[in-house]
Amino acid sequence: MTSINIKNRIKKASVASKVGRSLEIVADAINRDAFYDELTEEEKEAYCEYRNCEREVLEKVENAINGNLHFRIEKKMKPPTEKELRERITEVEQILATDITAEIIKKGDSE
Repeated sequence: MTSINIKNRIKKASVASKVGRSLEIVADAINRDAFYDELTEEEKEAYCEYRNCEREVLEKVENAINGNLHFRIEKKMKPPTEKELRERITEVEQILATDITAEIIKKGDSE
């Protein structure tokens, strides 16, 4: 095996080890129902890595929406399946159709 192959394998193992450690940190925070603002710096970095989001961006967004960084650490939701997505779209279409129908009836009553 060439030294380049060995270096590449060591690099991949190192990355995998770091990812594994980050996931372990985040899983621990989730299991203890931790809040973001109570996490250590290492835990915050691991959580942002887990969410695939830069820490500065996550914190700015949370501050803008909630006015603070006191939010519960949660597992990422799995993306919906195609069937679930179609069901949600149908549900939203029905809600919109109901709202539009109600508006039409209101306008008709006021005329």
